[in-house]
Amino acid sequence: MVVATVTLFYANKLLPMGNTLDQRYDWVFMAYFAVWLVCLIWTFIRRKAKQAAVDLLQLSGVLLLGIPVVNMFTTGNGLLSFDLTIPLSTLFVDALSMLLGFTLLYTIGKINYSKR
Repeated sequence: MVVATVTLFYANKLLPMGNTLDQRYDWVFMAYFAVWLVCLIWTFIRRKAKQAAVDLLQLSGVLLLGIPVVNMFTTGNGLLSFDLTIPLSTLFVDALSMLLGFTLLYTIGKINYSKR
């Protein structure tokens, strides 16, 4: 599930540091499975499976586009900070999340346009 996987990035950046690293990992994984469960419930609430998939892929695209923004505000570095000294791993994660987000939204737009 793309939405739940992207939630791992958000939970890692936005959850406060716990007393121990194990507590933090527990919260991150609980967030992952909670979002996964919500997405599963959403697919049962929606009557049409195709529309549920489109909804979740749109949400995935928006969440993927938000990763560089959250990274910039929480760490001060990233693709959007225009700092040339950022680590390559951060640069690649931000760039790939933006690329995947735009690709998902573009693809969903094409699917919705072809239905008309």
